[in-house]
Parts: sequence; C-alpha cells; structure tokens
Amino acid sequence: MKTDVLIIGGGPAGFTCALSARNTYPEKKITLIRKDEIAVIPCPIPYTIATLEKLEDNILPDKPLIDRDVEIIIDEVIDIDENRAVTIGGKEIEYEKLVLATGSTPRMPPIEGTDLKDVYTIKKSFDFLKEFKEKIEKAKKMVIIGGGFIGFEVAD
Repeated sequence: MKTDVLIIGGGPAGFTCALSARNTYPEKKITLIRKDEIAVIPCPIPYTIATLEKLEDNILPDKPLIDRDVEIIIDEVIDIDENRAVTIGGKEIEYEKLVLATGSTPRMPPIEGTDLKDVYTIKKSFDFLKEFKEKIEKAKKMVIIGGGFIGFEVAD
C-alpha cells in the first residue's frame, strides 16, 4: 500500500494533524493508523469517572476524518524505516511523509505493591476506562500517586 502522508497515532495530535494535512495537501492521500477502534480524548479522562454521564461523551469522532477523505487503519506499527512502515497485522505502507503522533504512555513508579490487584495507571483506552469507571464506583477508598493534571483531576 502507498500513501503520501502517514500519521501514526489517532489521539488529538494525530486527528488534528490529519485535518491540517488535508488542508495543506488537498490532493494527497492521507492515512492515519491507530491501535484502538474507539479513540478517546485524553484531557476529559478524569471526568469520565464522575462528571460525564457516559463514556461515549469522551469519544474522538471519526466522522470529521472520514468526511475529509482520511483513511483510518486500526492496527499498530511495529517497524519503520526510511519510507516504509510495517504493522502487526502485516500491512506494509510506503509513505512520502511520516508523522509520529503517538502521545504518551503512563509508567508505574518503582514502588513496592504496584503489581497488586486493582492498582492502575490511567490508560487512553475506551475499554480500559469502561472497566476502570466500574471499579471506581465500587471502591470505598483509593490512593492517587501522581500530582500531574490527570492525578489532580481524578482526585477532584
């Protein structure tokens, strides 16, 4: 497969990049690859716990991309070279321009007990957030480690 602009990552950065690329290169083929079928918006993740009525209120919609003729592939890139990316699903994609918009991944601090049941890092995954919300609603107490925006907002 060939594409002009390959964007790896389907969060807000990849989403915005794809729309911007379409505005800049109206004639080019633009392809976005992301791991998850459903993309979530990272900033409101803490609000999915108590404020938002349903997790579906925190979905990054595909329609604006589809309407602008951006191809979306649900897969994961495992290898990149000078002008080709390979996915877990076995796709080989040749590209002219590459954008890495993969965001961040939470890390567990080296603290004893982080491997215990019901110890979580906050993941940007619809399925994870659904399960996490159910666990939080049943919890009698919790400890939050991390004073960044997400940790602070989860505490709130």
